[in-house]
Amino acid sequence: MSPRQTIIPQSAGTDADQYPRYRWVILFCVSLSICACSMEMTGIAPILENISKDLNVPLGAAANLMMAYVLAIAVFFTAGGMVCDRYGLTVSLVVGLLCCCVPAITMPLIAVKQLNTVFCLRFVQGISVAFVFATVAHVLAHWFPVKERGIASALMASSMPIGSSIGVLTAPYLLEMTGNWQQSIALLSLPGWVGIVCALTLTKRPMASTSLNSQHISQTTHKEMSFVKAMALPQTWIGVCIMFCNAWCHFCLYNIIPSFLSTKMPMGAGLAPTLAGKLSMFLTLSGFFAMITGGVLIDRVAKGKYQIAMRIGFFLTGIANFSILIPGIQTNTFSLSLCLFFAGCGMPFMSASISYYLVSHYPIPIVGRMMGVWYGLGTFGGALGIYTSGVSISNTGNFQWAIFQISIAATIGFIFSWLLPFIKTETEKFDYATFV
Repeated sequence: MSPRQTIIPQSAGTDADQYPRYRWVILFCVSLSICACSMEMTGIAPILENISKDLNVPLGAAANLMMAYVLAIAVFFTAGGMVCDRYGLTVSLVVGLLCCCVPAITMPLIAVKQLNTVFCLRFVQGISVAFVFATVAHVLAHWFPVKERGIASALMASSMPIGSSIGVLTAPYLLEMTGNWQQSIALLSLPGWVGIVCALTLTKRPMASTSLNSQHISQTTHKEMSFVKAMALPQTWIGVCIMFCNAWCHFCLYNIIPSFLSTKMPMGAGLAPTLAGKLSMFLTLSGFFAMITGGVLIDRVAKGKYQIAMRIGFFLTGIANFSILIPGIQTNTFSLSLCLFFAGCGMPFMSASISYYLVSHYPIPIVGRMMGVWYGLGTFGGALGIYTSGVSISNTGNFQWAIFQISIAATIGFIFSWLLPFIKTETEKFDYATFV
């Protein structure tokens, strides 16, 4: 048995007592890594108009730089889950953060001025999320008891809106300070380098797979459900469809809306980049509170009924996002802030429920890969959403249709969220929560 697979003898006490307190250090390392990657993802959104002018390309073409990041997540997420299952937490975090940080410092070093070059560097950066975020299910399965998985998932996932908020808020100030968008992107990578140090020094402890839940699944269900068999389940593909709609809404909100706010009228809202960054925080930072609330809902109120959070999330985003298009909202700071806040709440609100479902319905030996499948294939929705948004912006000369598409995706996701609970599969024979 390798050190990574070490099983610590089970001790008496409550469910949480069977897990070391060090699990919160592990959670911190993953959260910091997700935060760092999210800063780079959204940092270019409020300064996209400056980037398009510097690269001498239309704004719609420059939007492909955001699509590149999301496309890489979609392509490599399954690979990220496989690496985490095979090589463990430390390798996944370090590889992911290097993919994020190295291209960031490369941009000012080579004084990149070509759209294709920036696209490739952004694509490499996007790989970071595939490796880093794929560790969430791994950490939940090996380090946290069932009763804490909702809130633990929420805390890790909430690092994404926190990082996104920091990115959209600080990037315009960094641009003003440096006068160069490449240097701004490089400075945003500093938390990522800190994350690498933390991953190398703090995450090498053996996994805390101490519960009866972990031991039972690893010894029995692994033989009865392989990765191939799990891929054949209807719930897997309905979950992918839910994630497709989730990613369309999530990534378009975080990348398109800040650009809309900072783009000059009549194409956009015509706000100053710094003001657009501040208002964008209502969109991104609201996700932190939504994730925590969603995690508490799963743990304390809904008692594991994940579909409730999914439906609430799609409903909130669909209605609030559509409200941004109502005449008068864009010129009223209070109303616009309120719409941005609730639009940003929807997708993060369901994040804990998705992770909860994955860990509860798939065996631990394949949970990383299944998270990679759900998020990886689903994230193609985000890439497609940003691409079609860029095309519509170029063709129409405004953001109206790009924003409306988000509400359409939320509506479709709401419909799929009603299908998932009614799928009956053989995994329902295993009530994993009863083993702890």
